Amino acid sequence: MMDKKLVGLAGTIVLALSGWIASTVYQLSIDTAIIKNKLEKVYDENCPYCVHSAHSFIKDHPLLSPTIRHAHQHVGKRGDVIPVN
Repeated sequence: MMDKKLVGLAGTIVLALSGWIASTVYQLSIDTAIIKNKLEKVYDENCPYCVHSAHSFIKDHPLLSPTIRHAHQHVGKRGDVIPVN
C-alpha cells in the first residue's frame, strides 16, 4: 500500500518537473525568436548606436550571443577593435 503511494508521488513529481522544463524551454525559444527578429531590424536600419547597444546588452547571454553579427571588443587605452566572431 505504501509503495503504491510512493510510486504515485514520485510519478507526479517527475511529471510536474518535466512539464515545467518543457514550458521553460518553450518560453525561452519564443523570447529568443522575438529578440532575433528585433536584432534583424536593428541590422537592417544599420544605426551604429543601436547595434552597439544591442551588442553590449546581449554579448554575455549564452543563447543570444551567437546571433550577434560583427561582434567586437574595445581593448587597450586606444580602444583597438578586436572581432569576437
